[in-house]
Amino acid sequence: MTARGIVGLAVGMAVSAGCRDKEPYKPGNVKFTGIGRGDAGGASTIGWERDVPAVPSADAGPKGPRPVAAVLTPEGSLLVEAGPAGRDLAVHRVPRLVRVMPDGSTRTLRVVTEPAPKPAGARRDSSFAHLKLGAGGRETDLATGFDDARPDLKAAARADPDLATEFYHVEKVTLLGVRDGVSIWVTSSEGFQGGAHPYARKALIAIDIGAGKAVDFLPDFGSRDLVREALGPAAAGECVRHLSGVGPVEDSGGAAAWVAALTHEFESCAGALKLASVKPPAGAAAPARQGSLVDGVLALPGSGPKVPGVVDWRASESGDVVVMLMALGRDDRVLPPWAAKAGDARTRELRVWVAGMESPAVVGRVPGLLAVQFLSDHAAPDKVLAAFGAL
Repeated sequence: MTARGIVGLAVGMAVSAGCRDKEPYKPGNVKFTGIGRGDAGGASTIGWERDVPAVPSADAGPKGPRPVAAVLTPEGSLLVEAGPAGRDLAVHRVPRLVRVMPDGSTRTLRVVTEPAPKPAGARRDSSFAHLKLGAGGRETDLATGFDDARPDLKAAARADPDLATEFYHVEKVTLLGVRDGVSIWVTSSEGFQGGAHPYARKALIAIDIGAGKAVDFLPDFGSRDLVREALGPAAAGECVRHLSGVGPVEDSGGAAAWVAALTHEFESCAGALKLASVKPPAGAAAPARQGSLVDGVLALPGSGPKVPGVVDWRASESGDVVVMLMALGRDDRVLPPWAAKAGDARTRELRVWVAGMESPAVVGRVPGLLAVQFLSDHAAPDKVLAAFGAL
């Protein structure tokens, strides 16, 4: 796959309110010095130190803290730091997607919703959604496609005062997946401004976070009929058959995958969305999955740990850092991004292992594991740590 940078996000980086957040488990070899999730607008920190000293390696390595990973989840990011020889970890949790750049600076993406002006006496609230790119201490709005179709509800009400109380407009941006610095989002808008029926629209967008602009991957697929690939021979008879976008995501273990988004072709199914896995474009890179998961036991190449009860994971190419999502039970499975169920409020325990630790450490609970940017070999670790501290 051609290097593209990072892609955009979707509306909701907050945990579903239906499931009370649980305090992570406390293994015997970990001493927690602080824990918290923070509110929707802030960050929280989890830190711990090992009660049992790690056995020093022949190569002592870095003498101070170093960044090891940026873990991306539907809620935002967990920024993981480690001390020498894996003796301690610190985890900083922020409600934004974070991408570390080659120079050690960061780019962030977050969704902001705000009330939209509505006619007097309107029965329903209206809202606008914005995708914000953070860089250099400032935030700018990224194009989401909403601006071209964003209505003036007050003007519509003046034109049709008899129906004005029924007018509304709601926008959402939802994160679908992330791969190789590219995040994929589904945008949706629905409302009513008069006429025979309400309107509803959905689309898939990809945002290059480094360049701060949308990326169109469709040309990479040439003349391929992705609609037929997604729907099969019956595609011509489907109502939801408009190809609205395609982008890269990660499957279990970080395996490369591509997802296509199909939306309505006719107004009778307006607002409907179908997501389907499609084969990669010609020449796209397909990095090998690190490790294997058999009957819930994660096995990694070399001297990495063998951990039971794992449902998803990401491992660095060198095997020195592993991030694990733990199963809720024996039959638990993680669905791929194109099959995930909306509104699933369950969270799972997240563990991190760094070379030098006797066992993985619990760092919290998350609703899913989207991607991990490994940072242990970053050329500017001090700048990365400073950037983490500024978030």
